[in-house]
Amino acid sequence: MNIPVFALRHGVLPPALAAALYAALPVLAQSQPASLPQTVVTAARLPQSVQDLVADVSVVTEEDIRRSGQSSLRELLQRLPGVQMSSNGSYASNTNLFIRGAELSRIVVLVDGVRIGSATNGAAPLENIPLAQIERIEVLRGPATTLYGPDAVGGVIQIFTRRGGKGLNYQAQVGAGSDGLAKLDGSVGGGSSNLGWSIGAAAERAHGISASNEPSGFSYNPDDDGYRSRSLSGSLNWTLAPGHSLAVQGLVARGRHGFDGAFFDPVSFGSPLGLTSEDTDAEARTQTSSWGVTLENRLHARWLSSLRLSLSDDKSASVYKRSSDGQLDGRSDFDTRRRQLVWQNTFEIGNDRIIAGLERLEDEVDGTTAYTVDERHIDSVLLAYALNRGDWTGQAALRRDDNSQFGGFTTHSLALGYRLGPAWRVTGSLASNFQAPTFNQLYYPGEDYGGNPALKPQRNHGRELALRYDNGPLQGSLTLYRNRIRGFIDPRTNVQSQLAQMQGATLQAGWHASGWHVDGSVDVLDAEDKSNGLPLVRRADRSAQLKVERQAEWGNAFAEWLAVSDREDYGPMFNRVRVGGYGIVNLGAQWRMAPGWTLLARLNNVGDKDYATAWGYSTLGRTVFAGLQFTGSRP
Repeated sequence: MNIPVFALRHGVLPPALAAALYAALPVLAQSQPASLPQTVVTAARLPQSVQDLVADVSVVTEEDIRRSGQSSLRELLQRLPGVQMSSNGSYASNTNLFIRGAELSRIVVLVDGVRIGSATNGAAPLENIPLAQIERIEVLRGPATTLYGPDAVGGVIQIFTRRGGKGLNYQAQVGAGSDGLAKLDGSVGGGSSNLGWSIGAAAERAHGISASNEPSGFSYNPDDDGYRSRSLSGSLNWTLAPGHSLAVQGLVARGRHGFDGAFFDPVSFGSPLGLTSEDTDAEARTQTSSWGVTLENRLHARWLSSLRLSLSDDKSASVYKRSSDGQLDGRSDFDTRRRQLVWQNTFEIGNDRIIAGLERLEDEVDGTTAYTVDERHIDSVLLAYALNRGDWTGQAALRRDDNSQFGGFTTHSLALGYRLGPAWRVTGSLASNFQAPTFNQLYYPGEDYGGNPALKPQRNHGRELALRYDNGPLQGSLTLYRNRIRGFIDPRTNVQSQLAQMQGATLQAGWHASGWHVDGSVDVLDAEDKSNGLPLVRRADRSAQLKVERQAEWGNAFAEWLAVSDREDYGPMFNRVRVGGYGIVNLGAQWRMAPGWTLLARLNNVGDKDYATAWGYSTLGRTVFAGLQFTGSRP
């Protein structure tokens, strides 16, 4: 199959780009790191061998997290192919993540299968999820509404927290770095043949830097904006009888981070104390919690039933005080409570599997803002068929969602993969999706960029074609994609256009042998509002990354490079401005001092590059972090 010809016929890539990627095919490498686990569950909502995947998935293991030396989840995810990130300055500030150009409000985020996030702005608080509590991450790129429901327009991020195993396992880490950064975390877990448990806790703080860097911006204040966070997680897995188990997981994370801004009272159209951003101390207070109880029953040798009840809370408050005496000037609160019930049945037919499921998702919002409507629910039915027939693998899925506000919507997806030879596979997929407007987009008060109850759900169709190569130490993939969203709602201006399109290509390359790990990727993205011909803001049309790592008995050392081209953003009065591109280099190493003891160090932004991921907001300059880790176990 000639991939560039397919891309040109279907409008996926311009001719010059298709030709360049075609020339690069002989040197393809690395679709998945060599350390990936044998199975992935997010791609099809059931365990699948990595070799059988027809979806574009990246997996980050606990060992990958440890070796990366990253201090936050957003920094870790930014290094994955097809992913970009923007933040509102300093440490742990509001974060937006883009998968193939789709922003965080168009991505479903799961913690141990529990859907988290805000129903008011539509996004999950990635900056509030502690990296120390994570055991594995799976990132599914591409439309996945048929499998995971509304909002999975750009993909799915599933986070698995730590689990207990046999015996007793424990770990701890302490570290410090630039800008007053200090971290402390630890976890312990254990169990027997039929019982496993774990508990973990983490704390972190920094005095930070100024969140904003643009004096002409509304929110400019040159003070340091610090943060602090605390988190607690736990799990219990109990085998009730052979084939029957009960699992309970929970995570609570609380954070506070400073930002630049002044309170705006919608009644008096100003600050009650007459303050500006430069004499205001503004602080965001957040809390994210997720709880899930899952009962699995092997009702037959070929029938597995899973029933999960989950609850998540997303609380966000912005508090404004006068800098001189701490007097309260104003406060705004946005709370989301989300309840979900999922009953999934998996039937095995030879090597094939059928998934049949029922779901109910309930969202309820509260806070200082009075919404005309403050709750809604979605009832869903899912039917999927996973095919595994020798050289052929695939999945077809059909879903019906009944939204209490907007009625019923039917979505579908079809994906196929074929093994061309011992090392080559080709995969392709088609999918339809829908996404309802958020509560802010519908009901937030205000004449300028306020809510619009007349907004309609967004409908989109995505397609993908990939060529994958795996020959032991040399692996690779080239993925072409296009996602067209009708009725696209700009999350900044709240304007609904006729059509937006996100299309592009991801080329991954890597080699793993003799203790060396070399991984790289190049992404080309064209994200545009077709109604006016303008690019979607904060998306770079080109990005690339490269990591070279050496592993040995003494530990490991690495160097990584990240480059992002310039992009457009909204500046003063929502006028368009250009944000410059950047390239940064990071270095890191870990030294195994003694059994169980590891000393780690990381130097980020070696060249002290002054850059921005969003107009008006600061990013960290050269920073250093050093820490000491201890891991141990007993039978």
